[in-house]
Amino acid sequence: MANVGKSSKPFKRNQEIENAIAQATQYVGGVALFQVPSWVRPRVDAFVVSPKIKRDSMVCFACAFCKTGFGLCRFTELRDGDVKSCWCLEDKENRDYQARQVNKISARDLRKIYDDRTSIGITATLSKWGITKSTLDHACKDKYSRLTRKPINIQNEIYLLANVRGVKAAMAKFELNHAETMTICGIARKRKAAEKAEATAAWVAMPESRKSAIKTIIKEGRSMIRDAVEQATGGLEAQPWDWYEEGRYWGELTIGEYSTCGEYSYFGWAVDVVRALPEEFAASIFGSSVIQFIEVINQTESGRAGRRRRYKNRISSIDTPLVKRKRAPAAKMSGKYFFPPMGSQDIVAGISTYALAA
Repeated sequence: MANVGKSSKPFKRNQEIENAIAQATQYVGGVALFQVPSWVRPRVDAFVVSPKIKRDSMVCFACAFCKTGFGLCRFTELRDGDVKSCWCLEDKENRDYQARQVNKISARDLRKIYDDRTSIGITATLSKWGITKSTLDHACKDKYSRLTRKPINIQNEIYLLANVRGVKAAMAKFELNHAETMTICGIARKRKAAEKAEATAAWVAMPESRKSAIKTIIKEGRSMIRDAVEQATGGLEAQPWDWYEEGRYWGELTIGEYSTCGEYSYFGWAVDVVRALPEEFAASIFGSSVIQFIEVINQTESGRAGRRRRYKNRISSIDTPLVKRKRAPAAKMSGKYFFPPMGSQDIVAGISTYALAA
């Protein structure tokens, strides 16, 4: 590698620098600026590049490799081509070299190295595995990046299990070592803290009328879901009836209580909200009856689908076409149950904000 002099990290470009580049002289390593920006001048000896410039004068140059960075070096180093870049080329070559070194290590050993770095320290890890500090840093950085790319739901499960049953339980279930488990828990903790801060700010900025509406929806939703489960599972099984008529089967809701087409549905909004939220989260908001409520809805939909299928099979086997009976009108919606003043998507967003900010 050629001598890079006192190259520096890339500077930030602005209009002043762009104007200077247009009037600059091109060299191998980059463009030596005629007009050096004022915020760089304290670090530069020569403000104007000319044939009479001193050999050891510091100049500011625009990088010819990355086209965006700027560096500082001796004028002769830039003129003779000793300085190749603003340090971006050297960084790239170093990253490529370290990546090749890490690729020589097996995935199993990389996991052990990542765990040893936390348990026995950096010095002992370097001595144990015979690697350099740069290779260790690159390997740990690559491992951390892989852990951050794990699905968010898996990260949350690991974090929850580690907090409820302990780190060892999470390690055993997800086949992770101690360092990997603690890293994922830290990632999940930071994400949850950021989400809580964002939700708190959103809740504070929310109008009082909307806050009151969300709290009312949660309160009324708990009683509605509990009533729906009791009505569906509390009575005896009704007599068989055609699929287009009103009635109740045990463990199911009637068409008036829940209509898949949404025309008549007392509990339709609650179904949409509960399904849009994670099951454990919905249970913490609306109570433990949510689990039974989901089972009732699934049984209602599967039962209706089965009856429709049997009905179609029955009439298809009859030679004489049947005249379909007119559907009995469903009960009109009354003031018995609460109907929210906003749509399901707005309810889900409001509930999520309320729960995270609490």
